[in-house]
This record gives sequence, structure tokens and C-alpha cells, in this order.
Amino acid sequence: MKMRILAATLILLFAGSGAVAAATKITTLGKAGDTVNFEGQITPGSDLYITIADQTEFKPSDSTLPHEKSKFASLVKTEGFTEETQIPPLFYVITSKPEAFGTEKDIRYGGPSFLFPRGDGLYATTMFSLKKDFNAIAPEARESLGPIQTADEWNMMRWAHENGYGIDTVVKEGNRVGAVVIFSRSVISSESSGNYWDKDTVVNLDKTTGKYTATFKSYRDTPPETVFDVYVNGTKEGNFSISKNGFWLTKGYRYMNPLWIVLGAIAVGTYFSMIGAAGGLLMSAFQILAVQNRRTGRYQRRKRPQAFQHGTHPFLSPRILLPFCHS
Repeated sequence: MKMRILAATLILLFAGSGAVAAATKITTLGKAGDTVNFEGQITPGSDLYITIADQTEFKPSDSTLPHEKSKFASLVKTEGFTEETQIPPLFYVITSKPEAFGTEKDIRYGGPSFLFPRGDGLYATTMFSLKKDFNAIAPEARESLGPIQTADEWNMMRWAHENGYGIDTVVKEGNRVGAVVIFSRSVISSESSGNYWDKDTVVNLDKTTGKYTATFKSYRDTPPETVFDVYVNGTKEGNFSISKNGFWLTKGYRYMNPLWIVLGAIAVGTYFSMIGAAGGLLMSAFQILAVQNRRTGRYQRRKRPQAFQHGTHPFLSPRILLPFCHS
């Protein structure tokens, strides 16, 4: 009888210690652009993978505008995903081992498109290129990706973070060099790497004990009331939400003081009356450079939690109006 009680006690103690080791503390002020802190413990000797995934997902069949429906219909034939493949638009993996998911890559950008083919340009920089083959990712890293669990989902996530149309239409967050969007961050590590996409991210892992801390800066234009699920090495550990931080422009898909829009519209409208029809180009330039209209208005989270509402005219994209700039 005593042996049974002792065995039961040991089991409870072991289970309790395991629960403590798995627990992750998540703290944040909760506004767009604020930092999010993680603290916890994983199995000693393991690498750290913290996956942060937007709860509201997008799939190509959610598109409503004819241009986008046609575009996605052609993309699914070449990019390795389907009309029903869904991914979280905002998706990050904070890790001590980014090489498990891809490699740093030298690229060139900028300059007239009639002189430089796609992938070439006047300027040189680097980016983090995700692996093309989902099965080439080590099993322990692959299993840590939260909602991304199939090759189709990985292919769409990779396309959305590395393709200009995907960044404009789905993700909407871009890593810039100067004023040019190079790609959208997904796999990130400590800023001590010196990489521009790792800025404001800190990862500290003691492999001997498994204890870790990590700090991540949320996207400044994260939509209001966005809720993120958090997975640590494949186990769902909780969630956090991001609230608005300023005046939210639904069509511009960003936060901006409306006073600047009013003053800019007055100035552009005055000039419009002076130069006539050519003022339309000036208004387009104002929308792109100042308001920074995105390609779509994206979904309304409270009213349509599983569908995107597209509103901005596709020709307001800087990729359409500025054809001589690669990004």
C-alpha cells in the first residue's frame, strides 16, 4: 500500500514538473507596434521554435474581386497550393535555429525594368529565403509550425511572404531596404545576427536547462483586434491580442493621423484645379506615397471572421503605377 502511494506521489510530482517546464509566460501592452515577451522552459538540449499565428485565416476562394479571383486561379496552377488552402496572413517563427527553415540569399533590385530582368537590378541586398520543399525541413522544426502542417500550406505561406502580389494582397507587412519592399518576415531570430529582418527581436536560450526568453516587436500596422495563437515547439501555449494604436484606415490598411489626409487632399485638390486632368495622377501619387493604399481592404474581423473584404482598386498598387521599379 505504501509503495502504491509513493508511486502515485512520484507520478504527480513528475507530471507537475512537466507542466511547469512547458508553461510559457506571454506579456505585452497589447497595442500595434508594441513588443511581446515570452518566457518559459523547453526540453534541455532542444532548439527553440516559437510560432505566432493570426487566428483569422485566408484562402484564395475568399477573394471576391474579379481581378483577384482570376489571378489566384492562375496562381494555384503554378505555386503548389489550392483555392481552399488557408494560412494565417500574419505568421512568424521566432527561433534559435533559423537555418532549419531556409537560408540567407543575395538578391538585386531597383532600376528600369526594360534594362534589368526580374531578379536583377542596380542595388544588392539580402533576404531570408524559405525552403521550397516542405519535407526538406527537419521533422522537429516542421512539427513546430502550428497551423502550417501540409506542403500546400507551406507553399502558400512561402509565396505570400516572398512574392510581391502575395505581400500586397495577403500579408501586407513588408521588410524594406530604403523604400523598397524586399520580402515579408516570417522566420526571425535574434537581432544580434545583424540582419535587417531580425531587428527588434531578441532570443535567449540556455540549452543546458531549456530556459528561454524572447522578445518580438509586433507589426505597427497590425489590424485592430487581431488575435494570435502561440505555439512553443509544436505545443499550443496560449494567445494574445493586438488592439488599435491610432486611427485605422480600412482601405489604406494602416494607422495614420486623418489630419494629414485632409490637409493633403486640400493641397492636391487645389493643385488639381490648376492643372486639370493631370491632377488625377497627382492624387494617385498622394494615395501611394502618403496614404499608402494597399491592394485590398482585407477582412472585417468581427463581421466576417473567415473572409476577406476587398475594396481598394487594384490599379492603386505602386507595383502597377510604378512599373520601372523592381521590389
